[in-house]
Amino acid sequence: MINKVSSVEELRAEKARLQIKKESLEDSIKDDVHSIKESLNPFNLLKGNAQNKSDENGILNKLFGTSLGFGLDFFVRRLFLKKSGFLKKAFLSLVINTLGSKVFAAKSGAILVDS
Repeated sequence: MINKVSSVEELRAEKARLQIKKESLEDSIKDDVHSIKESLNPFNLLKGNAQNKSDENGILNKLFGTSLGFGLDFFVRRLFLKKSGFLKKAFLSLVINTLGSKVFAAKSGAILVDS
């Protein structure tokens, strides 16, 4: 809104009003950015999905279990199977990944809600 200023006092008052408006808008933007950062945090997304949705078909449990299974497989191969042969690595990797995914998928509801 454009106001016609007729005196120096009105100009100073308008400048002060605009400065206050600018500060309030900046605070509002900072609050919005903070709330967006919190809502996009991956841990909050997983936790919110686990608590807010009933997860009837278990997609979240399967996804979480599979990711933990892959992580377990990665660490076991790096730590224990460094110098093993190809067949041993492939077989144990398959077993660890399959069993780890099944076990973690079964327990992921408790893991996500407790954390």
